[in-house]
Amino acid sequence: MKCPRCVRYVPYAAPACGECGFSLKDQDDQFGPDAVCLARVTNEQETLSEDEIRELDGALDEFEKNFPQLFMGIYLAALPAISSVRQFAFWLLNRAAIPSLDITRPNENGCLLVIDLTSGQVVMVVGYLLECYFKEAELEEILTRGRAAMDRGDIAHGLLHIIEEFSHQLKRKSKESRRNPRRFDSGGPPEPSRPEFQRLHTPPQETASQTDSIPKP
Repeated sequence: MKCPRCVRYVPYAAPACGECGFSLKDQDDQFGPDAVCLARVTNEQETLSEDEIRELDGALDEFEKNFPQLFMGIYLAALPAISSVRQFAFWLLNRAAIPSLDITRPNENGCLLVIDLTSGQVVMVVGYLLECYFKEAELEEILTRGRAAMDRGDIAHGLLHIIEEFSHQLKRKSKESRRNPRRFDSGGPPEPSRPEFQRLHTPPQETASQTDSIPKP
């Protein structure tokens, strides 16, 4: 997997990144080690209207229908001053508990979008199952699909564009992985290949994120 701080390869289940020393324990010390109960769309500052939340929930329903083993979550909040929204998003995906999800969608099968209204950053974090399918530049491109709407202050439609593009890319990569599973090997020491998004029974360890920006409110 990739370190959320330095984006270097980290052997699975390693206690810390050998390059920069980052560990999930560091984040637990800062934010807490307990599970964090979230809705699929967490709207802390009530920035989104009820109609916008319903529209996003509908898009997430469609995503889960198309990808029964995966899930997406959205966390929208004005975060306090922290050293890295990206590392916070990594921690949150690891510690998130979404009651509406069943056990067939563990955290390593997820994607979390964190929108920080304080810094104006949008961060996308994918779980261990999905990490080998996406290069950093590809996640960057997915986030840019929502940039125009967010630049207009329309956060909800920006998120809808991101969900749509992420779904499109997953469908494409699913087809590619069936034709050539080796293409999506991690590139590091041997780990199980994951063609067709098969579920892995492993502890949740998530990484890989990208950031974009939105106007500050």
